Amino acid sequence: MKFCVYKTTHPTGFYYVGKGITERVKKGHYKGSGVKLKAAFQAGYPFDEWTSTILHTFDDEDAAFAKEREIVNWDLLMDPYCLNTHIGGRGWKYGRLTEAQLRKRSEKISAALKGQKRTKEQRAAIAQRQREVMKDRSHPLYEAQRALAAKQVGKPRPPEVLAKWTTKGLEMGEDTRRKQREKQLSHARILCLTCNESFRPACFARYHGEKCKGPKQPKTPAPTSRTCEVCSGIFTPANYGRWHGPKCRAKNRLPE
Repeated sequence: MKFCVYKTTHPTGFYYVGKGITERVKKGHYKGSGVKLKAAFQAGYPFDEWTSTILHTFDDEDAAFAKEREIVNWDLLMDPYCLNTHIGGRGWKYGRLTEAQLRKRSEKISAALKGQKRTKEQRAAIAQRQREVMKDRSHPLYEAQRALAAKQVGKPRPPEVLAKWTTKGLEMGEDTRRKQREKQLSHARILCLTCNESFRPACFARYHGEKCKGPKQPKTPAPTSRTCEVCSGIFTPANYGRWHGPKCRAKNRLPE
C-alpha cells in the first residue's frame, strides 16, 4: 500500500490528520505539512515529540484523498486541538496549487460568500472555539500570533487602511454624533479663574464662576492631645472634654 491517511499527535493533545506516502510516514520522516503544524514545530513543540499513526492505507492516491476528506470534516475543524485548517482532500492541498491558483480560488470563494451572514449557531460555535483556544496559552498558535503581532510593531499603516479610518466617522448618523458630543462635554472640565481649579460643568455652574468664594483655606489640624490643667494629665480631645478640665475630679483631692 503506497499511500496512507495518518494522524500525528502530541502529548499535550494537539493532533493533525493528513495524507502521505506510507513508507515515509512509517520511518518518521514525514509528519505533516499543515500551516498550524509547522508553526507548532517552531513554537516550542519539536518535531521529535510528535507521533504519527497510520489509520488507513491505499494503493490509489485518489482513494486516500477521499478518505482524508471523509475524516477531516467541519466537525473535526471545530475541535480547538485540531491543527487542520481546511477540509481534507486533494483540492485543499497547498502543494498542488500554484500561487496564482490559490489567489484565484480565494477570490472565487470570497465572491461566493459576499453578502452572506453566518447563523447564530455558526457564530456561537466559532466564538466558543476561539475562547477555548485562547484560554490555553500552550496552544501553538498563541506564540505564533504573538510573533506576528511583534513584527507589525512600528510599521506604518497602508494608505488605503488610513483612508478607511479617516472616512469612517463620516458614515455616522446624527444621533451617534450627538451622543458622542454629549459624552465629550460630560467629561470636559472648566477652569474657575477665582480659585484657579477645574471642575465639571454641573459643579462649575453651581458653585464656581461668579459664585466662587475663593480658594480653599487650609484647614487647621485638630489637636491630637490636650493637657488637663487640674491633674496635668495628657488625654485625647474627646476624653479631655468628658472627664477633665473643669470636670476633673482631681480638684476635689487638692489641698486647700
